[in-house]
Amino acid sequence: MGRKILLGIAIALALVQAAVAAAPKQLPFDIDTIIVPANSPLTFKSFDKEAITAHFAGRVVLSGTYRYGMNEEANDWSITLILDPASRGLLPYWKNRPGDGTIWIDNETDFVKAVIPRAMIDALARKKSGSISGHVSIIAENYSAAVVCDAPDYSIHFVGIAKTSVAALSKEPAEFGC
Repeated sequence: MGRKILLGIAIALALVQAAVAAAPKQLPFDIDTIIVPANSPLTFKSFDKEAITAHFAGRVVLSGTYRYGMNEEANDWSITLILDPASRGLLPYWKNRPGDGTIWIDNETDFVKAVIPRAMIDALARKKSGSISGHVSIIAENYSAAVVCDAPDYSIHFVGIAKTSVAALSKEPAEFGC
């Protein structure tokens, strides 16, 4: 009977330790709190108070659907990556502004050259409307979580392709927000 109780206590302690180890880390700032998932490969590096931006170190593989097209507000070509739920779960986020899983790519030109076939880019440029989209897994670093226009703004630096699929040209314009 005593061994069963000791075994039960040992199992309970192990479960409590596992639960505590899996708890996300919280980084409180004046504007909001950043939540860093327990399984995130990224570590907090710094916080820029003026730019309201938290910077993180480390590399991560992210998967999602990219959309490349004319950003009417900026009058320039832009690219975003809408993350798959598993990838989204790896990244730190603002507690009160989690966002919709959309992330900006800082070095757009490098991403576009590596991922989107040149013929598709040329076809899109000739039309001056529409967008190109596809699914991709990328290696990324230098993740940032900012607050812009009182909304979340997440960005990464593209390092390379982990896996890609065929891109598709669409008549629908790309949509980019504030």
